[in-house]
Amino acid sequence: MMNNSIKIFSLILVMFMKKLNKLMHAMMKKIIDKLHNVRDLLLKPDFWLGT
Repeated sequence: MMNNSIKIFSLILVMFMKKLNKLMHAMMKKIIDKLHNVRDLLLKPDFWLGT
């Protein structure tokens, strides 16, 4: 009985971790995209010349 609940709990934990992992990847991707946008903006000469 006790062993069963531990199995179920660990299964739920694993699923939760996988979901969290996907979420983290998505957030990192968004942040990296934002950083790329900022970098592209900074590399544009007209940004420094004043548009």
